[in-house]
Amino acid sequence: MRRRNEEEEKEREVEKKQEIKKEEEEIREEEVEEEKEEEIKEEVEEGRDKGREGRGRVDKGGDRRGGGGEEEIKEEEIEEEEKIEEIEEEEIKEEEEIEEKEIEEEEKEKEE
Repeated sequence: MRRRNEEEEKEREVEKKQEIKKEEEEIREEEVEEEKEEEIKEEVEEGRDKGREGRGRVDKGGDRRGGGGEEEIKEEEIEEEEKIEEIEEEEIKEEEEIEEKEIEEEEKEKEE
């Protein structure tokens, strides 16, 4: 009886530790995600600033001097979209790995 209680108590402690680890991992993931989003926002802003600088001026004849900013903006937007897609794919992979770990832990607990 006492032994069973001790085993149950150990199991509860293990479960609590696992829950704490999961929560800490989720917090870390959220922080990383927020940092990535912030970096992307900064890159977008920098791209917009560069695009404004590249537009140039119009001289008396109507020709644009120092232009080409619009093409740069389009390329940067495409790159930003690709970065976002990569980040989303990484997040999906991380979530899948976490789910796999949880399943493995549950199976181990069932075996015990």
